Amino acid sequence: MKRRTIRILCLQEKRWKGCKAIEIGDGIKLSYHGVETKRNGLAIAVDASLKDHISSVTRVSDRIISLRIATAKGFWTVVSVYAPQRGCTEMEKATFYEELDNVIRSVPKSDYLTIEGDFNGHVGQDRRGSERMHGGRGFGSRNQNGGRIMELAEAHDLAITSTFFTKRESQKVTYSSGGRRSEKDHVLVWRTALKTVKNVKSIPGEQIAGQHRLVIADVWMLFPKQAKCKIEPRIRWWKLTSQTRRMLCEEITTAGLPDPYGPIDSTWDAAASTILKCARDTSGWYLQRHPTLSRIRRNQRRKKREQSSVVLERRIAESC
Repeated sequence: MKRRTIRILCLQEKRWKGCKAIEIGDGIKLSYHGVETKRNGLAIAVDASLKDHISSVTRVSDRIISLRIATAKGFWTVVSVYAPQRGCTEMEKATFYEELDNVIRSVPKSDYLTIEGDFNGHVGQDRRGSERMHGGRGFGSRNQNGGRIMELAEAHDLAITSTFFTKRESQKVTYSSGGRRSEKDHVLVWRTALKTVKNVKSIPGEQIAGQHRLVIADVWMLFPKQAKCKIEPRIRWWKLTSQTRRMLCEEITTAGLPDPYGPIDSTWDAAASTILKCARDTSGWYLQRHPTLSRIRRNQRRKKREQSSVVLERRIAESC
């Protein structure tokens, strides 16, 4: 994730039993769900910059998991799926698509939705009658599971993003085994949000699990900015000398302090306000700003030069 600058990674066939959220290094948070250790299982990994913005995690089954992330313009719902492969019963396939249908229906239309995973279906190149959700730039021909994907996309107005980008065959193929090549890993978004997807491709040199390839989608998204720390002005108390101390005492006496026999809180607030005002007029104040990156680097270069000069002088002295 760090090398490819991936902020959210959806994983299938994790095969970890249980449902937990753990830290796996480099600040990455992994939320996973699995029922058995020999089949299925899903996970979503979120990098350090986004893990504090996770609103909720929903573990539907060992084939569907989703999480919701707060962004600058609302929420982003990410769904990781692993569809039943060839050989599974029709009942299992129907159950999966029914559960996925319910998950999509539960997502508010105001959310940015991304469905990523191994759908085990080929949508092919033919887009006749499906121009809105299919871009016509798929790979191969459509099969029965691909037809289910198209029905799902049409029912919820989703776009199969990879079909809208022209790529080389090596960047379209997501699965390769024994001379068989196919595109069965897909990324789906709301059709109205298709313009936020800038690129979708598979990486031939990144084989994740034997025959599978890493599929990367570049999505333009605004995330909340980190709140800046409020810098309070500081009075230059260390600038006080014997002369300025006398001036400060005179100003406080001239301004006058409140009646000490009044209410404690109001008396203290009034006295503190008077003393601080007189101190600012006498000594002045300043804002202690955090050092910028350029200033830090300048200081580092200066210290390095000083250390180098000291070492050079020491070597010259030793040689003499």
